[in-house]
Amino acid sequence: MVPSLILTTHVGIGLASFLFLLTALWKFGAGRAALARHWHDVRWVLLAFLFNFVLVLAYFLFRPEQPLNTLEKPLRMFCAVTATMAVLLARPPRQALWWGAIAGAIGAMFFIGHQRIVLEMERPGGFMNAITFGDIALVLSMVALVAALEFRRAGRSVLWPLVGGLAGILALVMTGTRGGWIGLVLGALLCMRYGHLARSRNVRLLLGAGVALAAVLYFVPATEMQLRVQQGIDDVRKWHSGVDKFTNVGIRLELWKAAGMLIAEQPLVGQDPAVAHEKVVRWVQDGTLS
Repeated sequence: MVPSLILTTHVGIGLASFLFLLTALWKFGAGRAALARHWHDVRWVLLAFLFNFVLVLAYFLFRPEQPLNTLEKPLRMFCAVTATMAVLLARPPRQALWWGAIAGAIGAMFFIGHQRIVLEMERPGGFMNAITFGDIALVLSMVALVAALEFRRAGRSVLWPLVGGLAGILALVMTGTRGGWIGLVLGALLCMRYGHLARSRNVRLLLGAGVALAAVLYFVPATEMQLRVQQGIDDVRKWHSGVDKFTNVGIRLELWKAAGMLIAEQPLVGQDPAVAHEKVVRWVQDGTLS
């Protein structure tokens, strides 16, 4: 149910987060025991989130002038452990996740398609940023494709999982998000890696249709996919030559350059945000940055 609500409702992500957190707090003892039983399987993910939070907390204590909201995102990432605890406690059937991802991807496709085609929005993003929407749609697409493997092993039709996978990809394309297209390449590698599991002729035809669809979308002017790719290439060339660094991609490259310079100065303890801002302004003034 949760994946089906993430992109198509205002409250999907927030509601799920609070439900997971409250469930974990309410059943903390049982949840901790369940987590301990599966610690070998989940330890590296949870330790990575914990390391990130502890590191930011140490920076915060070392630099008390930083605002308290510095800890918000790392803490929210670490609190994702509550989702793991809730799932281990409830032990819902995997089918719930599969069908939730399939429904979520299909719903996202129709939702973003309405914004793009009917409302004629240039960068539709549902109830959130277009980039975030596209990234989550791609995740739902990949989960749906994983569901196809599960369905295949169980001897069931994989039509709906593959439809969900294609729907998520279409939703990503309609957002106009360029970064997600890199994820499509990784998704294609995933399909190639496990393509031998799809022995059905119809399954292979549908996968082939998905590749053909992606190619067609690239050349259809209405999707602006080809235009945005060319714009990105042109922006990089203009930034590299110094002709124009204030393009969409050029500004990002300048920010990455500034971040690299700041990290090089204080690679271990980081920089105070106010001081870092002053340095970036000074670099812009002396021509080091644009």
